Amino acid sequence: MLRYLEPFPYEPQRRSSSNLKMISVIIIFMLVISGGLLMLLPLGDLFGPTSGSVKVAVIDSGIDIDYSLQGRVANQTSFVLSEYGYLVEDTTLTDSAPDGSVHGTVVAKEIASLSSNAIIVNAKILGPSGTATTSALIAAIRWSVEMNCSVINLSPSCRCNSTC
Repeated sequence: MLRYLEPFPYEPQRRSSSNLKMISVIIIFMLVISGGLLMLLPLGDLFGPTSGSVKVAVIDSGIDIDYSLQGRVANQTSFVLSEYGYLVEDTTLTDSAPDGSVHGTVVAKEIASLSSNAIIVNAKILGPSGTATTSALIAAIRWSVEMNCSVINLSPSCRCNSTC
């Protein structure tokens, strides 16, 4: 006597979706944690060291160095000399404050506050009268280039007593 055995009907086992949900939660959690850790890192640490400092020449009325500019001014010189056509010499490096405005100091502080990598170079060409000579301006630009300045700031408050 032969018995015919019928195979059991194939019923695929249902996989528990709770395992997939758990894996998804773990992946999302890891992404959130790793993203949060990246936000805590300074960008310099993430992308390597910064390229270094940038010298910025401020060709203006001079600079009054206070605590906010302490250690940020590398080189200074005054071009308010008779050899550049001034009637009255001003060899000081502080702000001459033409028209009562310490414009050179304000410009230097703004540059220093905008960039922690900026090193200020003070090239004074404006005396108390607020005027500059063309030869002093040219000499200040040349000197700034010799000082390896990458940026030269010529302020609009600079008024030359001859054609610039």
